[in-house]
Amino acid sequence: MQRERGEEKMHIMQVSTHRPESCPLFNEENAKKAAGVMKAMEPVLTKHGIKLVGIWEDRGIHTGWAVYDTPSLDDFWACLQEPDLAPWVSFNSVENHMVDDWEEIKAMMMRH
Repeated sequence: MQRERGEEKMHIMQVSTHRPESCPLFNEENAKKAAGVMKAMEPVLTKHGIKLVGIWEDRGIHTGWAVYDTPSLDDFWACLQEPDLAPWVSFNSVENHMVDDWEEIKAMMMRH
């Protein structure tokens, strides 16, 4: 996650967890919601100048991690307010953390 000279972007790690009974793999309603969010994600992120660095998941513990490169915390919060992304929180508990480097990201993933 190297920054270019003069670049002031920050990185956010988002941790999403859900209960087994609300898992989109087995819950048709939540599968449709998740598909809609994934379809809407790229245009919404682009609108706010945010780049998705990567998504990782552990299906056994119903947890997913996403890392975003954002111009500012305000841009990230504005993105989260977009109606097209709202269905995600209807079946997930979501935490957002500012992170500095891959070591910090790895340590956070190992804690969950």
